[in-house]
Amino acid sequence: MLIYDKLIVDTSNIFYRVAALYLKDLKQETVSNLIKNNTVFNQYKAFIEKLKGQSVGEICLLFDPMMSNGNMSARLKIKEGYKTTRDKNSPVSQLRLDTLEKLYSEFIVEKRSRISVYHDVSLEADDFVEKLTETGKCLMLTSDEDFARYLEEGRVEMLRKGLSIKDESIYTAKAFETKHGFKPSIASVTFWKALYGDVSDNIVGVFKDPSTKIIKTASDE
Repeated sequence: MLIYDKLIVDTSNIFYRVAALYLKDLKQETVSNLIKNNTVFNQYKAFIEKLKGQSVGEICLLFDPMMSNGNMSARLKIKEGYKTTRDKNSPVSQLRLDTLEKLYSEFIVEKRSRISVYHDVSLEADDFVEKLTETGKCLMLTSDEDFARYLEEGRVEMLRKGLSIKDESIYTAKAFETKHGFKPSIASVTFWKALYGDVSDNIVGVFKDPSTKIIKTASDE
């Protein structure tokens, strides 16, 4: 069994793994029943409680801004179109928002030992990670490569697939370097995203922006 000092959970990202059994051909009637019966919420809550056996320290639950009042998050105000490729009215999005709001309320109102909630309307989930990964052996539960900037060999790792924490599922800084050809850091991953963009967040990179004029071929460099 792998034991970590801190487990850092990207709650929005992990939702899709917890709810995977219900996401195929999801219809509005099915969504209503899942919400009414708290089916996915109860599974998610049980998963978080189970994580205590994989950490000797804190379970950190990171939430993106939940703007159910119709207001825009701080990043959307800065970058028009941020994350707007995601259909917020789809059945899956409705189920995700309901589940995350209940999860947030559950652990804010009824505090549990070793479980902490991180949420701010001006911050995205990954904005909390730099400070949280400063000390201890940490595991980030997410497939979002924005988190990869905090990977550190032998100390900060990622669980990119599944819900079981086991050796074969762990993604390391070395694995990232093998895949992309450079070592992950806050500077390198941010620069990489700036050049090539991030489709999931609807961010167009410099090399893919039609208004960009490249004096000489630079993408291979």
